Amino acid sequence: MKQRYALILAGLMLGGCDSPDKSWQLAERDDTAAAYLEFLAKHPDGEKADRARERLEDLKAIRAWERAEFKADERSYQNFIEKFPNSEFAATAEQRILVMRRDVDWQVALNSLDETIIAEFLEHYPNAPQAEEAGELLAALQEEQPEQVVEPPPERSGDFRLQFAVFRTPTAAEIEVRRLAGLFPNSFFGPIHIETPEERGSGNLFRLLSVPMTGDEARAACDQLKERHQDCLIINR
Repeated sequence: MKQRYALILAGLMLGGCDSPDKSWQLAERDDTAAAYLEFLAKHPDGEKADRARERLEDLKAIRAWERAEFKADERSYQNFIEKFPNSEFAATAEQRILVMRRDVDWQVALNSLDETIIAEFLEHYPNAPQAEEAGELLAALQEEQPEQVVEPPPERSGDFRLQFAVFRTPTAAEIEVRRLAGLFPNSFFGPIHIETPEERGSGNLFRLLSVPMTGDEARAACDQLKERHQDCLIINR
């Protein structure tokens, strides 16, 4: 009799254990991070363990995208791209950043009423919704003033540059240039240059560099930046 009860109890215990297929069906039904974590806790080396981990990453990306959409600013979208570069939402985030940057550049051009700035806007954004208005405004400004030939300023001398940061995407580099230019408008002796992989001839990184400087200028500028908690590196030109 005791042996019979033991067999019945063992059968009930086995029947109560979740099989991998049943656990996976429950996890897919709930489709939550908690459900997939529970599945992995029970079947960490199971046939569908990799799929569970992939879905967890998808759900993380979805939550991060929802947060980025809620904030809807360049920094939030850029953070998303850096954390989830292979997400289905990464391309949309890049596009949102480009649209925001374009709209800011247009507002700057419109407020400036400067022929050069408006022409640069048209060159960078020939298909922008504002392109027609920009063309009309540029034509009006050119009619008001005779064309003047402006010589580009000579390149500064010096064997050194400051390197501010390195990025994997041009969008991230351009956002950082804007941030630095806003924080330190008079600290770099000229505009910040984004060195592309093509210019460097190797790698796939975009470097942010200052104009050429002498050794004394580079040391002084870098010291001032570090006092304001901005990293920099002095490199040979």
